[in-house]
Amino acid sequence: MNKLLLTFFALFATLTTALAADPGFSADKLYRIDCACYAGQGAVVLGAKHDQTIYLYYLQGTSYPDDAWWHIEPVGDGSYTFRNAVSGQYMTADEVLYSATTGKYLKLTDTDEGDMSHWTFEEATYNNQTYYKVKCVSSAISNPYFNMRTSAYMLGGYGEVDGDNGKFAFYEKSDGGTVTPEPEPTPTPTPTPTGKITDYYTSASINGKGLTYDSANEAYYYTLPEALRQGGDFEAAITATWNAGYETGYELRLNGQAPDATTGNITLSSPTCQTPYTLGVYTTDGTLKATAPLNFTFLPIVEINTGGNGIGGSYTAGTIRVAEADAARPDTVITAKYKIRGASSTSYPKKSYAIKLYDANGNSLDYSFLGLRSDNNWILDAMYIDGACMRNRVATDLWNDFSVRPYYAAKEKKALTGTRGHFVEVFMNGTYHGLYCMTEKLDRKQLKLKKYQAADPSVAGSTGKVRGLLYKTSQWGYEVHMGHNSGDKDYPGTSPGGYSNTLGRETWCNYELKYPDYAEEAVEFGPMYNAVNFVCTKSQTDFESGVKSYFDFATTRDYYLFIDLLLATDNHGKNMFYYVYDHSKSDLVGMAPWDLDGTFGIRWDGGTSYTSDATQDLDTFLWQYEHGQMGLYDKLALSTTLSWDNYLAARYATLRRSQFQPAALAQRFATYASLFADSHADVREQNKWSNHSGIQSAATYAQKWVQERVAALDQKYDYGTLVTQQPIVASTPEAPVWYGIDLGTGTGSWAAASAQIDADKISLCATGLPLSQQWCFVGSADEGYKIYNRASQQYLVSNGTNNTFGTEDEASIFLLSTSTATTATTGAKPYYCWRVAKNKYLAMNDGATALVVGTTNNAQASWQFTPNNSYVLAYAQAYANIPEGALGMPAYLAEADHLAQYKAVYEAAAANATDANIAALVAMTQQVEQGGSPSVDIDNLDGGYYRLVNASTTGAHHMLAVQPAGTTLSTIAPTTANADAVWQLSQTATSGQLALYHPNHAQYVQANRAEVGEGAHAYSLTAQGKAMFALQTNGNALAEAVDGTVELTANATSANAGCWYLVPATTLDVNLNAVADGRSYATVYLPFGISHIEGAEAYVGDAPLDGRINVTATESFAAKTGILLVSNESNDQATLTIGQGDNLYSAISGSLVQFSISDAERTDYLVFGRNAADLAQVGFFIPQRTTLSANRGFVRTDAYEALTLNFDRVTTATGAIKQQSGNAPVYYDLTGRRVLNPLKGGIYITGGRKVVF
Repeated sequence: MNKLLLTFFALFATLTTALAADPGFSADKLYRIDCACYAGQGAVVLGAKHDQTIYLYYLQGTSYPDDAWWHIEPVGDGSYTFRNAVSGQYMTADEVLYSATTGKYLKLTDTDEGDMSHWTFEEATYNNQTYYKVKCVSSAISNPYFNMRTSAYMLGGYGEVDGDNGKFAFYEKSDGGTVTPEPEPTPTPTPTPTGKITDYYTSASINGKGLTYDSANEAYYYTLPEALRQGGDFEAAITATWNAGYETGYELRLNGQAPDATTGNITLSSPTCQTPYTLGVYTTDGTLKATAPLNFTFLPIVEINTGGNGIGGSYTAGTIRVAEADAARPDTVITAKYKIRGASSTSYPKKSYAIKLYDANGNSLDYSFLGLRSDNNWILDAMYIDGACMRNRVATDLWNDFSVRPYYAAKEKKALTGTRGHFVEVFMNGTYHGLYCMTEKLDRKQLKLKKYQAADPSVAGSTGKVRGLLYKTSQWGYEVHMGHNSGDKDYPGTSPGGYSNTLGRETWCNYELKYPDYAEEAVEFGPMYNAVNFVCTKSQTDFESGVKSYFDFATTRDYYLFIDLLLATDNHGKNMFYYVYDHSKSDLVGMAPWDLDGTFGIRWDGGTSYTSDATQDLDTFLWQYEHGQMGLYDKLALSTTLSWDNYLAARYATLRRSQFQPAALAQRFATYASLFADSHADVREQNKWSNHSGIQSAATYAQKWVQERVAALDQKYDYGTLVTQQPIVASTPEAPVWYGIDLGTGTGSWAAASAQIDADKISLCATGLPLSQQWCFVGSADEGYKIYNRASQQYLVSNGTNNTFGTEDEASIFLLSTSTATTATTGAKPYYCWRVAKNKYLAMNDGATALVVGTTNNAQASWQFTPNNSYVLAYAQAYANIPEGALGMPAYLAEADHLAQYKAVYEAAAANATDANIAALVAMTQQVEQGGSPSVDIDNLDGGYYRLVNASTTGAHHMLAVQPAGTTLSTIAPTTANADAVWQLSQTATSGQLALYHPNHAQYVQANRAEVGEGAHAYSLTAQGKAMFALQTNGNALAEAVDGTVELTANATSANAGCWYLVPATTLDVNLNAVADGRSYATVYLPFGISHIEGAEAYVGDAPLDGRINVTATESFAAKTGILLVSNESNDQATLTIGQGDNLYSAISGSLVQFSISDAERTDYLVFGRNAADLAQVGFFIPQRTTLSANRGFVRTDAYEALTLNFDRVTTATGAIKQQSGNAPVYYDLTGRRVLNPLKGGIYITGGRKVVF
């Protein structure tokens, strides 16, 4: 007899106290572990012994199996170990373990793991009883206490809590048998059931949806909303249809929890499907009368009832109810008929079923289940040969997600070429029958094929009209293989067997007619026969030219990639659907998949010995292990004009970035596997059907396999080398985008010749590249590109060996691939390859003149793409870059304001290169070139003044000058206000050659260095077109460097800033400075004469007198004449016309070059400026700096520190400052020169008067 060891009433407080520190378990006895939350109703057992994945499971009830008993053995330090009586395993804490399906912080180990397996006891009280908290002694465990997870019946670890799920009692087994212990004393004794739960009610429901009863196991099932997989409260309104005598005074409870007095609901927090709940019938005063397990699932439940009649090859009458938790409508029992479906699968223990629905009158009934289409035909797929129970669904889901829409999709937007379905749990005649997938049928309705048009009985001679057609292959054969017998690689080229369109004839050579109704409407095998006959009998050449007329090419491509990814072992002819949308208009055949169990690493028989290697080639596998690839795909693989390999590779690359991502494919299996596990359906299925004993491991195998498969296909389809970021903009025939294709070897650009592609030098024109060198790429990265030439108006055609031109239908498809060419070979700009097929690339071999097909993606097969618009702009830029007035400017641009108009058109195109803007620029450029350009007679430039403007393509228009300090040539920003940028060209002894004279420096540009110096040196001014000239001497030319200096370099071009524009320097602008007196001023001292002044008046200065300088206006002036410019209108600028001027005396002098003076010498110079004491006054003052600027005027005198201005003898200010040394008078001779030692008797000027000294 068992005795209560550690749970006592207060009567035994002394004994309890004695056991609190050391309970005193005996090593030679066995103990049962009970949790206070279950009050003596259960024991901790080994989950593995009870079909549970949980390590330590709490088994409810009062009968205790052998694994419910534990050795609790002392280890000498006051702690104990727990060792199971059956397995010998120890309870061991685990800081890392946290799994809802196995354990949380507590596991089983084969050996004592030290402190991790050692436990102490702390006394606690619950309901006036003594219990114990059990704690791991290891300090490394953050959740050291025993804790019962009541929702999962899992014993795990947790922090210390005071709830009943953390308190435990222990019962001794004294006689070695499994016996019932004495009941634990509780404040309220637990009632004992008095009968079966079905004695009390006929049926029960939760939230209006009936519970499914499994009579064999006397258990109930209910579908929970799938959203609860993430946790949350479930409000359950439990009702029953009570039997007579129990209508009042009774209620249903879950796990003893009574309905809420207000809502009538029972609230379950994060309900689980892992362990049953207890559904109990209670009297309203709390007396338990009967119980039954209630199992939750997240899957819909399908109840089949045939009245106990078996289901065979013909339809059996019955009913169906589908319990859908997420459906708002109530569950409905519908009349149905069932039969076993399938071919070889009919011999399996677990059958698949076809279902037909009927209304109460026996008429066909369309009904929607599980959010799928409304229909009268449904399928329950048993998935027997698939250990993971999901391959067919995963594969078909994938097909639905990625496959191209059928060729008639524009007319039928809802057409689907695959079925949809949901996993369900099936009960047949009140007994659990297993995990199934409930799916739609693949039929005319799913495919949205055109309906059969029946004959009009009111019209004599009227016949029915066949439109939509649907065929299914049922077995292997010559016709199904399309040209060869099973396993025979010989293609005899013979026609398929003949066909008959006799009403009632369902098949032709293993092709079943699925629509129209062969028995009642019509039979038509013609389109299928014609397509098969075409493949079987046509030569390879004829096949390639005609296959797209028989088969929907895009669907054919996607189907091949599909079975290649799946390594489908039973779907390369057999288990396929073929369809024709409308036979009355077109017989184009499309295809759709079916019966995809033998995929993802298993064969059609469920084995893995042939299929576990995920790297196998599909076609090789089919010929080696199955019946051989179908003729359609064999001939496509042999094609040289269809670009089949590229067609597949392009599509694969697109899918690889989306639905074919390895992780995404694996996740499809993981998602369903998790759903099965969360629902506990995997355990129920494997308990029912031994063939499915390892669903989770089978799903894991599929996940690993499919990821390995994708890695192999990446190699097959060159996924790693195909370009993802396209360097080109795809074209359409209506909207071409033109490019130049430059050779990686630097030998030129693609140019279309009569029947081939040549390499030609890039020679730009108004259209950018010549039309023969302009190409566009029709297609997309997803589909590949057809390459079209603008001049020939034809497409590039490659047969994998030779290249030529052809029509759009004949055009090959090319893919962009990465190049192995290094930057040393190709430069810094990226190059790409045109992939023709696997290991084949368009190439231009060294020394060759025609495009060929090579086998490596090296420099000879590397290309660069330059938009032709950029060439158009580059060519036009040379015209837009011409400065106003440049010699040699095209005649059209020299007219009126055409140059400004051209620049505006160019800038618009450069800013926004639309087709319209580019077209406008091309048209205007052609107009410019039609007008021609005048020639420039170099000899006639002698003596003229010019600005030499650099023609760099940057458009900066820097001007040639000399560095301010020194003689080195440099460039300055474009300006007409700097005399240092004005040059004079002078004739030399050789015609066509001139010397470059710098007036400011009065020196010439040297021939051997980029600077000015003594002696004239001849330069050739060689016209470069578009108003540009090269300034050359001794084989070198002047060119602007990046830093603005000028150097002599070879091979001068506009691109390297070695060309110049000659712009006549007819005027010089002078910036004027405004002063508070309402005028603006400046001084000039120039190396050339000025014939006219605009915007100011020019003045020459007399000799200074009494602190003033008299200035006199002039209309012109000669070179090296100091001038004061005054604008009475306060203009910002004056414009001086270069030419012959009056030769006048002016006391204002200056310098043509910048020069420096010492600080002591500053008092010998007066420069023009404002009076610091009165900013409204201007005059000449001692300079503040020791550097005097070129081309500015100053007065050279040491007699004054400042001079005011007199305009035509009228002073500009009163009280002019006269800063003289002491009181001694200052004398000047009659020419105005100061005399320091006047001679006695001499006549001088002082104080404004003539005197005799």
